[in-house]
Amino acid sequence: MAAGFLLADLFDDGDPQDLEPDAFDRHRGKLAEEAAALYSEADRYLDHELSQEAEQSASNALALFRQLGDKQGVADSLRVIVSAYRIRNEVSQAVHRTVQELERFREREDKLGEAAMLLTLAEIQNEQPGRSSDALKSGRQALAIAQQLGNRILEGFAFLALAEAYGSSPAGAASVRCDQAAQVARASLEAFRSQEGQKKGEGKALHALAHAASLGGDVPEALRCSMEARALFRELELTLLEAAELQSMAEWHRMLKDHRQMLQDAEESLELFRRSEQQDGECSSLRLVIGAQCLCGHHDEALRVAEDALQRFREKDYKRGQAIALDQIAASYFAMNRASEALEAALEALDLIRSLKELPHWEAVLMQSIASLYLSAKRYEEAGDVAQEALLLLQSLGDRSGEATLRLNVLVHVHAAVQDYQDALKSASEAADIFRDLKDRKGEGTALLLAANIYRTVGYLEEADVWLKEAKNIFQDIGERKLLAQVFHGLAKVHISRKEPEEAVSLAYEAHALCKRCRDKPAEAGMLLFAVEAHLSVVANLVDRGRTRGSRELDEQLLKAQKAATAAKKIAESMGDQHSMADALYALSEIYLVSGKYKEALATAEEGIKIYQAVGHKLGECTAFNMKAQALMVAGWTDEALVAAKGALEMATSMGDKTLELLAQDIIDKLTGVGFAQQLPQQHPQQQSRHQPQQPEPSVPEPPPEAAEAEKPKGLDLSMVGDTLHSMLHQMIGESMELDTPFMDAGVDSLMSIEFRSQVNNTFTGLGLSSTLTFDYPTIRELTGHIVDKSKTH
Repeated sequence: MAAGFLLADLFDDGDPQDLEPDAFDRHRGKLAEEAAALYSEADRYLDHELSQEAEQSASNALALFRQLGDKQGVADSLRVIVSAYRIRNEVSQAVHRTVQELERFREREDKLGEAAMLLTLAEIQNEQPGRSSDALKSGRQALAIAQQLGNRILEGFAFLALAEAYGSSPAGAASVRCDQAAQVARASLEAFRSQEGQKKGEGKALHALAHAASLGGDVPEALRCSMEARALFRELELTLLEAAELQSMAEWHRMLKDHRQMLQDAEESLELFRRSEQQDGECSSLRLVIGAQCLCGHHDEALRVAEDALQRFREKDYKRGQAIALDQIAASYFAMNRASEALEAALEALDLIRSLKELPHWEAVLMQSIASLYLSAKRYEEAGDVAQEALLLLQSLGDRSGEATLRLNVLVHVHAAVQDYQDALKSASEAADIFRDLKDRKGEGTALLLAANIYRTVGYLEEADVWLKEAKNIFQDIGERKLLAQVFHGLAKVHISRKEPEEAVSLAYEAHALCKRCRDKPAEAGMLLFAVEAHLSVVANLVDRGRTRGSRELDEQLLKAQKAATAAKKIAESMGDQHSMADALYALSEIYLVSGKYKEALATAEEGIKIYQAVGHKLGECTAFNMKAQALMVAGWTDEALVAAKGALEMATSMGDKTLELLAQDIIDKLTGVGFAQQLPQQHPQQQSRHQPQQPEPSVPEPPPEAAEAEKPKGLDLSMVGDTLHSMLHQMIGESMELDTPFMDAGVDSLMSIEFRSQVNNTFTGLGLSSTLTFDYPTIRELTGHIVDKSKTH
């Protein structure tokens, strides 16, 4: 039936009012049936995202409903027409039509039409970045009118719009937004359930409840609601809604670390979208499938899926899909540590996006990814150039939130990588200012946290402390537990730098408790490993204060460190996270080495090496090889230690990691006689080092005999110093030592070495003795001569 069809056209002669009342009613009834059929047809087209067909049928229905004076039919038809615009991303047309119809309804004092258009406006605003506050305003106005009219279905949709707006609003505490979103989602569910034939609305309300639950950290409840919604959509044969709900379920399974189930849900969603030939949905599911494959460790399969999708989209000449497939190919290569191939795929995706000339926001996001790839490849100049280009694009689009995010995620790290800390702090501060202007407190707190970490890196501990405490207040106010845990982690590191490790231990466990409440297993394991670092810092502090092995305080700290590392290992095992497992083994190896359990230290280091090799983590492998070398060295297996240290040096050199390179070379120097002795293991590079590498103090050359006899400078008595050192070592190891026996050969392990160094410094004060003196002068004779020589210059 044509859009301009008139009621009078049903009759061959004269005005329909000339007919008998019964005849007129029958024909009016037929017209109403035709209008209802057209509307139902339009709604079905809309469910399958056939926007052109939906718009045409809804326009025909609209003309009939207007002739009939059916206000509900007019409002519903207009909502379908605007939804068709939205499916085609014709936002300006959608807004123009909605506002135009809203003004007409208000002029006619048609409250039902006004409420419908206010609701439609709220839905459009929810889809636009930074418009959640506008969506809340429009949605509340629509809800008030719907409740005044007693229209429960319209009420249900208004509650749905409010649930989405609360869920995406950056303002206010996360816990409050979660409660508000859940409250209106439940009200929507109740409204739809009170009406017959509203199962689709019921499913949408359950979807909203799932997202509200996830916002509050209750992922199991989110999964339950999504599964119930999916069952409804499947029953109604709403394929696209079912596919979209499967995407949500995949995301909840990802958050629950059930990567296999995540993969199954994502693959089902992908298949449904493909069957429906809905390419945008297919692209979204493709991202989830490849992400799940990577999380399951199936990197080759992830790459295959992405390449198959690329070929499929090329055959269909679907350039947007090609760009997404290339983006996922880049992600797969990056997960496989094939950075150059990842960069090549990402650059090709960028060229495609630019050729479309209609996706500037996506172009900016992709440029950010490319900058991050350059950053990971240590190509800092190129990373900075691409990031600046993306920044200009975001500024031209007026996307201030995107601008702030780019500053935090890329520019800060680029500046810090080249040690341009002033510009790094400037970028973080500018991001904080933008987020503050946008009333995005989570973003503001994140920027403060990152700036504080930079201050700590350069040694400005007071400034770091101030910024961390400001971020802490924000995250506590908005109920953001995960980031609050990161703040406690940062504060703990400040305390370690201040040599206040006891406070660091307390904060480490506070951070761990927050991660546990958030059910964030990876973060929980990470905080336990940081607690190990804090406990070992306490050990070093106790030794410096004169505590010796066997003391209650020292043994207690080592036991607590071992328990924390073991707990982290169990969490990693439960998640099947091989990387975290290797990190926990490294921590245990460090604890065993400090405790003098060399066989256990060696065994755990070797186990960690195998896992790092299996997952292709070169940095971890190199660090664990250094640990193995140290364990072999203090156990007296010199040749094996030298092989391990040389292997670590080769890996560090190939990666360009100067810190690990220096550590490996230092071990080699000690093993080859440049200063052979024991030392405490260095901290894992994923954590901040507790003991910065110190250069050995150069030895003072002994004067020629004739000069010594001529001048005989005043200094400590050689015999007195030697006897004192003999006595210290006898008490420590329980037997006398020869003058030229290396400390290690006499049984002085790494922990004893720290104890001995502390006693020597406390006994011979004022000489400016190096903290590495037991490494550089590894026998009683050498150390005695060094102390006497130093005393002559002080």
